[in-house]
Amino acid sequence: MYSKINIYKTDFSNKYLLRFNDNSLYVGYIVREVVLLLKKEINKDSIPKIINEKHNLTVNDADIQKIIKNIEATLFVTKETSLIKLFKIINPANINVPLLFQNIFKEKTFYIYLFSMLLINIYAFLKVERVVSKSFAETVFLYIFLIFILISHELGHSIASKKYGVITNEIGFGFYSIFPVFYIDLGEVWRLSTTKRIIINLSGIFSQLLIGALLFTINTFINDNYLITNLIYINFIILLLNFNPFLKFDGYWVVSDLLKQRNLMNKSNELLKGLFSLKLPKEKFGMIFYIFLKLIFILWVIYNILNFIYKYTLKLLNNEFSNLNYIILIVIIGLLITKLIKKKI
Repeated sequence: MYSKINIYKTDFSNKYLLRFNDNSLYVGYIVREVVLLLKKEINKDSIPKIINEKHNLTVNDADIQKIIKNIEATLFVTKETSLIKLFKIINPANINVPLLFQNIFKEKTFYIYLFSMLLINIYAFLKVERVVSKSFAETVFLYIFLIFILISHELGHSIASKKYGVITNEIGFGFYSIFPVFYIDLGEVWRLSTTKRIIINLSGIFSQLLIGALLFTINTFINDNYLITNLIYINFIILLLNFNPFLKFDGYWVVSDLLKQRNLMNKSNELLKGLFSLKLPKEKFGMIFYIFLKLIFILWVIYNILNFIYKYTLKLLNNEFSNLNYIILIVIIGLLITKLIKKKI
């Protein structure tokens, strides 16, 4: 097991990142030395003496056992995850990206590009009118191009990661809760500073913004095109979903870094349970503001789900409900509610 632990230098002084599967652990140089010795299959009883002689310390067997226990409890446990990986699509490490494009993700200029593209996409979303499909083939092409956009989102993460020395080796397809998603393994970015991680987490959104601006430009020359107008619209909706800080998409990880909460989901859920028990959270303003917004978001989702179920159940009872899409939506919502109840969220 220890032989498969990866050790990375970090942007933080005297800190290293240990990675095993999808688990991570920040450690100091002593723990790093212990892991290196375990990777070499050195007898555990010999480790204190080796470390003491090398670093002029006085660690004992109990200290080493405590370190090993912490490593195993953090790295070698299977953590519950909402992401189910089905298959790998491409290895982005094999794609050569021009340095010029990587430089878009420089710390000093990235946000200028990001906000410029965001304004263009907001304007496009408000201005462009969607066109109704005239054939089945148009609909098929829409979904094909949409898949390309979603993969481009993950490639954006990969390019920004490469800019900061993190090589990603997998873009794949799977399910997040019950929703089909494309994913990329960004676990190694935890060795980077907060500033760099935020840029990497926003880089997928930036990739979509870039595509949205390009589509809007094309739309000025090709008016009333079903494929272009609908891609602009759907692309923007997906962008809003990715900005959402209450689901584990890009916006969530950005807020997690800004609030300096590595496990923001669990922390916010605990604080929300405290609110329901009339316990006021003793946290900084940013965290309190986040959990109140999350509470509003949860209530809004519950209201819309109940309203949807009520409205279309009436249609079903009155035999007004023949659209298969709505039946599928009700089934999906039912599955989602069941999953949330099981998780007690």
